Amino acid sequence: MNTYKDVFVEELVVRHRPAFAALMRIGAVLAGIFLILAFYYLTGMVLGPYASAVFPALFALVCIGVFMAFRYMRLEYEYSFYSGEVDIDRILGKRKRTRVISFSCSNVELMGPYSPESDSQLNGKFDRKLDVRGTGKGEKDWFIICSGQDGGRYIIAFSPSERLLDAFRQYVRRGKIRE
Repeated sequence: MNTYKDVFVEELVVRHRPAFAALMRIGAVLAGIFLILAFYYLTGMVLGPYASAVFPALFALVCIGVFMAFRYMRLEYEYSFYSGEVDIDRILGKRKRTRVISFSCSNVELMGPYSPESDSQLNGKFDRKLDVRGTGKGEKDWFIICSGQDGGRYIIAFSPSERLLDAFRQYVRRGKIRE
């Protein structure tokens, strides 16, 4: 009798970019204020007495635009692990999902804790370097060197939990994981 142990782990990691996000938010608010003032003066000059009917609609559109700009500044990564198959997706604004990479644990060449020193040691020929970490400065960041489903060679920096690392340890061949 065969018993199968399927492992399914799914994680959501929020990418924090405090300086960049703060500048973008300030820019969006300033652009919104500029557009509101421009619409106020232009509708008054062009439409005259009818401006009071059109301006509230334009004001609402600018406010919705600033709200959507704030919403789409949020960036998250989702790691999905299912019995040795890994999918990493990027989620923008909690709505738009795009696949970053898919690979199998049998294609992992090397895996270990990520640090700036390991980044300099891992100078190799890679088709793509992917940074899908949460903050990008965590001490629990790891890297994976693998072959993707498209045949390319990738180095991936990511922020796994202990549960996800345990799942990787079950499916990545011995000797391929540096602790």
